[in-house]
Amino acid sequence: MSLKQKILKTLFRVTKPGLVFYGHNVTEHAGEQVIPSLHLKPKEFESTIVAFKELGFDFLDLSEILEISANRFNHTKPWLHVTFDDGYLDNLNVIVPMIKMYDVPITIFISSNHIEKHKRFYTYRIKLAIKYTSRDIDLLGVLMARGASDFDRNSTYQELVKKFIGLGCSDALDFIDQIENLLDQDRWSELNEMYPSDEILTTQELIKLNKEDLVTIGSHNHDHVIMNKNARKTEVEYQMNTSKKWLSNTLGEDVLSYC
Repeated sequence: MSLKQKILKTLFRVTKPGLVFYGHNVTEHAGEQVIPSLHLKPKEFESTIVAFKELGFDFLDLSEILEISANRFNHTKPWLHVTFDDGYLDNLNVIVPMIKMYDVPITIFISSNHIEKHKRFYTYRIKLAIKYTSRDIDLLGVLMARGASDFDRNSTYQELVKKFIGLGCSDALDFIDQIENLLDQDRWSELNEMYPSDEILTTQELIKLNKEDLVTIGSHNHDHVIMNKNARKTEVEYQMNTSKKWLSNTLGEDVLSYC
């Protein structure tokens, strides 16, 4: 252990901080996804686990976090809670074997409607629709000609995502319907085969994942829309309640956590 690590370990032993590590996915093919920044390589995730273990951190599961919350999240040692959002297939195929190796509990927050319908996440669909469409675009006040360059298509994608995350829930879902119609179903199927590491869990794979002792399942909304200031109270309630109900019924147990 280096001098810097020894100093940090001593500091953490005294201050006992609590931290949350959050991510989306760990995959052998990091860098090949539609949005690579959401995906870690296994060695990156492993080095993170090892580093925190060497610094003396306890890895707590969600039930332990709830217990220490009664004492302002104070714990006898520095602690870390590991979470992943959305519900990628490699959460099961790659992350689970790694956390078993190091005995690390995690929470995975699931976007329930995507799993139920087995349809990939919105940023994936927006980016591919803009990249591959052969149509002129006029969406949310953003224009793009069918012959646009790759640079212009990427700029259009960035601008649309900024506008998308500011929409209320209903408007966001209407926008996604328009995005999906930019490509036909055969083209979507072809693109999904081109990007296999963006694959998400099926319902049966989610049930299998939930049976892992080190995994806790939580909710990440039903439709994976942003709960911003433009979302109506009824929309927020629908997203939270529908996700909780579907997850609880599917897994046969009460799902209480939400992110």
